[in-house]
Amino acid sequence: MAKELYEDNLVFADTMNVLFFDGKPMIRAQDLSPLDPTEEHTIFDDDFVSITESEEKTDKTQRKAEAFSNQKYRDVLRMLQTQNGKLEVRIIVGAEIQSHIHYAIPIRNFEYDALNLSRQLSARQKYNRENHLLKSKNEFLSGIKKGETFTPVLTVVVYLGKETWDAPKTLHEMFNLDGVPETLLAYVPDSRTAILQPESVTSKQLARMKSPLRHILGGIKASTNWQDMNNYVNQNKNDLSHLDSLTAGIISEACNMNIPKQELEKEDVNMCEALVQLKEIGKTEGKVLAYLEVGKSDEWIINHLQITQEKLDEIRNNQ
Repeated sequence: MAKELYEDNLVFADTMNVLFFDGKPMIRAQDLSPLDPTEEHTIFDDDFVSITESEEKTDKTQRKAEAFSNQKYRDVLRMLQTQNGKLEVRIIVGAEIQSHIHYAIPIRNFEYDALNLSRQLSARQKYNRENHLLKSKNEFLSGIKKGETFTPVLTVVVYLGKETWDAPKTLHEMFNLDGVPETLLAYVPDSRTAILQPESVTSKQLARMKSPLRHILGGIKASTNWQDMNNYVNQNKNDLSHLDSLTAGIISEACNMNIPKQELEKEDVNMCEALVQLKEIGKTEGKVLAYLEVGKSDEWIINHLQITQEKLDEIRNNQ
């Protein structure tokens, strides 16, 4: 469902604005255009070695047979290109949407970005050779002209879960760098991951958002504390009473809410009652944990809160 949400460029724009501009509307939906999310690069010998035209014809079939192809599928990929008076930029941006924590994200995203750059390089090399634009031996060997540049690639992560993201955010965090001197470490490739997660988003950033992502992040963030949920529902009753089915479904799944399927299939979904029920569940869980902390017995808690032993055990095991 979350991938479907990101077909909306307004959602993507909100994501970028919160991550990089504190929610200010620096990037607009119209600044984004869709790209094929498939990252693929096929490698064969003339990617590296210049050979004569006759040799190319002779070895063409064999090279194709021996080619190596690496193919990966992103969740979403966009070209961001804008000159709106606030921002002038051209960059390729991918988004990976996670409902659970992924401990290999830095390596996975690094691979996506490297494949995209390799594809850009191969396309430029092909264009330059077909149009006889390479003038020197060095340019012919490289396949590109001296000074040519490429479109930068960035991959962000959108985490729609209630837990705190505790996975690495950089490549260096995933390396065993024990004993590596600073003089070498400076040349070990690194890559930072920008992560949008409910826990980190601020009230000011939420207020600046224009897309349904606002209530998805806000609802998930508030769901971890019954008092926060009570405040959130009261402050957003009008919006939460009229959510689209996709937004309501994402909130329901992320917060483990038992909303009937037929209710989520409606065009206009009222989430207030379900969120209030979630608040009451959180309130009960908070009381159970507080009573356990001060040493109250299971029997006392069950009788006092009118819950079952199974429910008590579930809350205790999930804390």
